[in-house]
Amino acid sequence: MFLAGVGIGVAATLLFTDEETRSRLSHRLRNGWKGVSEALADPAQMWSRAEQAMNQVEDKLKDKLNDKLKDKLKDKFDTASVAGKHLVDHLADHSIQAAHKAGEQLERGGKRLQRA
Repeated sequence: MFLAGVGIGVAATLLFTDEETRSRLSHRLRNGWKGVSEALADPAQMWSRAEQAMNQVEDKLKDKLNDKLKDKLKDKFDTASVAGKHLVDHLADHSIQAAHKAGEQLERGGKRLQRA
């Protein structure tokens, strides 16, 4: 009973739509039925197409994942590089300060030796 109601509704809709819409609907229905009949006629070929489609989707997902991983690794590398640069700058500053202190102490020691 329900299917009969749906069928009547579809028929009424098709009667009241314009020619272009009916043409598009019939074209799509023909293509859909053609695909179904091909799938039923050669299930192995349809399975092969499905596998190819899945492989393409898998490849696209892998590419996206690889791109994301590359971006994350690049960000991590950049962060580590900046941190290393700051560390080297910090060590250089401490080395300069230590060299100045050593120079001051040598200068004081030299002055003491001159006075003696």
